Amino acid sequence: TGYHRTKFQAEEHVKASGLRYAIFRPSIMYGEGDAFVNMLADMIRKRARVPVIGNGRYKLQPVAVGHVAKAFVDCLSREECVGKTYEVGGPEAIEFNTLLQAIGETIQREVRPIHIPAFVMKLAAHVLQRFPSFPLSADQITMLLEGSTCDSTQFYHDFGLTPIPFAEGISRYLR
Repeated sequence: TGYHRTKFQAEEHVKASGLRYAIFRPSIMYGEGDAFVNMLADMIRKRARVPVIGNGRYKLQPVAVGHVAKAFVDCLSREECVGKTYEVGGPEAIEFNTLLQAIGETIQREVRPIHIPAFVMKLAAHVLQRFPSFPLSADQITMLLEGSTCDSTQFYHDFGLTPIPFAEGISRYLR
């Protein structure tokens, strides 16, 4: 996607700049006030059926925003971070369907997904993404279907963080 290309180009410019850097590549971040998990929780609360793009089996690796923020701050004063690129994700790669179920259990609402073929959603996004009320762009759908997982072992090791499972993390702020 254009998003991925521009992120890659920015990383390459930073690496070639001669500046001291550390690059963080987070998966979906969650925490109080986040846009993604809170949007899904609101959908589950308000609708009898929750739309899911495609089969919902694409995997995400949500990471607690507090861990990412702590690592950012710690990295500013740690020489060993310079020149490193960190893949940042939560401790588990979970299917989108499972992510929805975890949110539903946390807010004590039944999740009844309705799977919409990906090509239908992409077509709708191409037409409707111009309108602020449409929640997804075609590129966001592509990225969602590709999944977002990584090996974040180095991230947790270097910053001395204990990974927080998704269901436990969201239970700290979703009601």
